[in-house]
Amino acid sequence: AGVPDILFRKFEKSSFDKSKELTLIKNNRKKMIILPSCFFDAVAFFENSLFADNYTWLIYLLEKSKSTNFDWYIKPHPDGMIENEKVYKKILEDFPHVKLLDKNISNKTFLNNDFSAMFTYQSNAILEFTYMRIPSIVVSDNLHSSFSYGKPVLNLKEFDNKIINADKLKIRNKYMKEIHQFN
Repeated sequence: AGVPDILFRKFEKSSFDKSKELTLIKNNRKKMIILPSCFFDAVAFFENSLFADNYTWLIYLLEKSKSTNFDWYIKPHPDGMIENEKVYKKILEDFPHVKLLDKNISNKTFLNNDFSAMFTYQSNAILEFTYMRIPSIVVSDNLHSSFSYGKPVLNLKEFDNKIINADKLKIRNKYMKEIHQFN
């Protein structure tokens, strides 16, 4: 599908850097990626959210993920503070079914490894993953909230349903048009 748009770059550093791609073990299980925000940054930055903060959201999601038959991965925020490492150490102890990835791996890794969905609290990665045709679930207002691809899930029952059925989520064709409007 070509070279990623320059608008997907942050500080002249592409999140699609080929040297940072990762090949994951192939199996028949569907793969889900979780992109938390930094745990020590901008709590409640936007108006509406299903959860009080990023940490509460992540713990809830990981609890629900235990009842699925998917492989779950977390990619920490690339600009996250060093204190996040202690939080992730505890999370991995409490949720051994989850794999922690290097925070600097290329987002193209998720396209090349056939990830079924992406979950985030309020990340701008919604745009990138939707553009790669990976359905993205967000639970807080964000820079993309005025577009249908970036609308947050603000109902717990609906969020639970999306977790359990993450392998069945779809990208709508109108999302691509909206992404170009956003850009």
